Amino acid sequence: LVRRPMKRVAEPLRLMGAQFELTNSDYAPLTVKSAKLHGIDYQLKIASAQIKTAITTGVDKDGQHLKPPMGFPYYAHMTDADLKDIIAYLRTVPAQE
Repeated sequence: LVRRPMKRVAEPLRLMGAQFELTNSDYAPLTVKSAKLHGIDYQLKIASAQIKTAITTGVDKDGQHLKPPMGFPYYAHMTDADLKDIIAYLRTVPAQE
């Protein structure tokens, strides 16, 4: 966990009223303070499974082939751990149009 960015986890928790501090910018370990939480309606921007499918098949969530041609054959046989690491990294990169 210390190598995985926690911003994706921290954002909804903060919206719920959680009080904590991440060390090393956006990474664990973290310091948690007692706080009363409340429910929120929160949706992840893109599900990890959709990203995994795009990487390993070259097809987006709507069934369209990614362009320019995605080199998915190179990624199709990656381990789950490697895919999770790539997805964690991709979630730290700002979106571009």
